[in-house]
Amino acid sequence: MAKYHQGKYIPKNKDKYIGSDIPTYRSSWEKTVFIECDTNPAILKWGSECIQIKYVDPMTKKVRTYFPDLLMKYVDSSGNTITELVEIKPMNQTIMELAKSKKNKQAVLLNHAKWNAAIAWCGMNGIKFRILTEKHIYGRSNKKKRKKK
Repeated sequence: MAKYHQGKYIPKNKDKYIGSDIPTYRSSWEKTVFIECDTNPAILKWGSECIQIKYVDPMTKKVRTYFPDLLMKYVDSSGNTITELVEIKPMNQTIMELAKSKKNKQAVLLNHAKWNAAIAWCGMNGIKFRILTEKHIYGRSNKKKRKKK
């Protein structure tokens, strides 16, 4: 079983962090994005798992609560202030064609149910929703790169 990089992130710019609890990262990708949120001057405010959204689990048909990874407020390259809800996931849990295992296929179904609820919530609250993958964070896909000989 894979071991994930997890821990508490102590914001250096405490005035930018809007959560009441110390943010917990559940992957190295989340930690990378937390650092960017904390240190990038264009990001005005950010919080981790500070929004709760109800959704219906497609497997159990039960109503559950989704906690998106981030809420952030930032100034874009045109000078506009944007508020965005962000989820960080590997590509193989976002697109069914990339999900090879049964577990990842179920994750894609569950994630899409969560994200559809998030998109609706964001629409009602006038904010954007975005999914970040390894390609967005590191500029690469999750496939192992072949070594040149």
